[in-house]
Amino acid sequence: MPHPSLIEMQLNTPAHFMPATPDRLIGNLDSIEFIRNNSSHNTLLDVGAGSGQFASLVKLNFPDMQVTALDPSANLLSLIDDRSIRRVVGKIPDLTLQADERFFFIHVANVLHHLVGRTIAESRKNAKESLLVLRDHLDDGGFLMVREELWETYLIPTVTRSLAFHFLSVANMLNMPVPGFLHHERRSRSFKGLIVCMYTASELKTC
Repeated sequence: MPHPSLIEMQLNTPAHFMPATPDRLIGNLDSIEFIRNNSSHNTLLDVGAGSGQFASLVKLNFPDMQVTALDPSANLLSLIDDRSIRRVVGKIPDLTLQADERFFFIHVANVLHHLVGRTIAESRKNAKESLLVLRDHLDDGGFLMVREELWETYLIPTVTRSLAFHFLSVANMLNMPVPGFLHHERRSRSFKGLIVCMYTASELKTC
């Protein structure tokens, strides 16, 4: 049975797609306003929560919200000061949540482009599977809030994105150094570990 696309997923549960803004604070405030306008339940899962910037902002604005912060890094999660925020070490699509856990809001900001496979097709498959897994943890009528940096160029976006993906793949394999003009640190850096698969808006909506 074929997986539904993100567009088809909206037929069953509301999905809210928000292109990321250059200013992360502004983007977070947009999300807070969206929650305020649609808040009839008080459970939220923040996927890729890191050190808890967004999760803490949610608690500041909605003290009664039950917030769960999910991130693969226990070190980053330990930096969350608010003890009322539940911390879960894990990543998508292999969630470490209980199968019956449900959230009214699931917030996924700038995570999908890090779910990189060996190819672009495999990366898109990882992104789709992750969204489907998250959908299974949505409350009835809940919102999957996806915020992503989009690949936008004047040339054909999918072609230039493919070139960037394959360059980073080769640079990782060869452990190539990052040219000095691309970073401001005095010590040398390599492309090792620096690999992402960016998407256009239309690709995400037909993921």
